[in-house]
Amino acid sequence: MFSEPAQLLVGLIEFLAGFLLGWLANDYIRRPDRRKSQSAAAKPSRGPAQPTETSASALLGELTRIVGAHTQSVESFQKSLDEEDSVSSNAGQASVAPLVQMMRDANRQFDSDAQVRSENLSGAAERDPSVFADLLKLLSGHRGETANFDNLLGGFNSAGTMQQLQALTAAAVQQVLESKRRLESELATAQQRIEEQVAQLKAAEQDARIDSLTRLPNRRSFDEQLVEVHSLFERQNVIYSMIILDIDNFKTFNDTHGHGAGDAVLQVVGKVLQTQKRPTDHASRIGGEEFAVILQATSAQHGQLVAERMRKRIETSTVHFDGKELNVTASAGVAQIESGVAAKQLFEQADLALYSAKKQGRNCVSVLSLEDAQAIDETAEAGAPA
Repeated sequence: MFSEPAQLLVGLIEFLAGFLLGWLANDYIRRPDRRKSQSAAAKPSRGPAQPTETSASALLGELTRIVGAHTQSVESFQKSLDEEDSVSSNAGQASVAPLVQMMRDANRQFDSDAQVRSENLSGAAERDPSVFADLLKLLSGHRGETANFDNLLGGFNSAGTMQQLQALTAAAVQQVLESKRRLESELATAQQRIEEQVAQLKAAEQDARIDSLTRLPNRRSFDEQLVEVHSLFERQNVIYSMIILDIDNFKTFNDTHGHGAGDAVLQVVGKVLQTQKRPTDHASRIGGEEFAVILQATSAQHGQLVAERMRKRIETSTVHFDGKELNVTASAGVAQIESGVAAKQLFEQADLALYSAKKQGRNCVSVLSLEDAQAIDETAEAGAPA
């Protein structure tokens, strides 16, 4: 067995170790903030600093780490007091002052870190009180319990004994630890709610880019994909082609069989495009009975083969509606991007190719070069009335 002074020393060493671990954890949390401050100081000022918003999930993670680091210091403090319960008052006097000071340092470090996160949490609570309002109250309450604990330590006589310190702080320590448990539970609940919201937002964002009828990407998604592919062409000269496909005589299906038949036709064509496109292709319904396919790293020649495969598959498909079998055909236009051509111009070029396919009798694929498209435009302008 250790002698009484040795037991006191062991307890003090364990507390110091716990405090050091807590301090290192808090220092790790604060270090990115210091790096940002140093980096900002090193750069010339360009006007008032713009506020940055910490993500909700990251904020909750920071709070969890801060609370955990402080809790480790409190538990080490409590352990030191429990182990020195039988130590004589004379032996205890030598270690009470540094023990109290180290605990107070840990309290102040926690309060400083919690203050910054509390301000961020207040902003989050204003935007989403359903998630953060209760958490903000619990954090405020926990800081209050920590402040009460610190006030007791501040009023303790440095000449007092370990037993006296234990008697003074026992209830406060338990209140801090109980407050910590409630706060950690609410932190876990808030984190779960944030994850659910993120999942809902992702689902809503995905739905905003999907055509509800065909389940293909919609015009918004097509426009975004076109910007990305065209940017890649401009930066790395990766060519791409475009197919504009239109269902032949679509109005007839609606007029003869009703709009339900038209919807069934659109769904079948959408499924064909989805199954016939390559993994790198982007097929979309861009409006009405019109579809578009972006073919990455594909020439017009190969784009024509893809369009022809899709056209044939549509032609051989049967639409079952209201006990009837409806036959469907489609026409398609193909164009390839070239240097100096904007994405919008390519779309117009593919659309002119589609127009050419319609003029040729429908149910076929037409490919227009940039020169051919320009010639058609010039002819159309020359024939327009003055």
